[in-house]
Amino acid sequence: MEDEDEVAIRSLHTLEEVFTASELFSAVWHGDRSGMAPNLLRALAHSGNYVVGMFAGEHMVGASAAFFAEPAARSMHSHITGVLPGCFRLWAGTVHEMCGAAAGCS
Repeated sequence: MEDEDEVAIRSLHTLEEVFTASELFSAVWHGDRSGMAPNLLRALAHSGNYVVGMFAGEHMVGASAAFFAEPAARSMHSHITGVLPGCFRLWAGTVHEMCGAAAGCS
């Protein structure tokens, strides 16, 4: 796996990115929980919702999709997250850093 210093979470904007995220969800969530179709991920991203990938270098190793709720988008429903086997430690560390930064902690 890539060096932890190269891990980044970023919004997904391109068709290639949303297709990769959809394939990642299918690889992680098997059976009738096979993930989300790329067109739905694209629609969520295009309408300002939370659709991100976690990248180790240039390789997507995790993804997450959530959508905002009314009133005035004050709440968010975290719908699906998937992390490839062997990458959870990278995801957890990155999320921990983001939460600390949001709370003003290091």
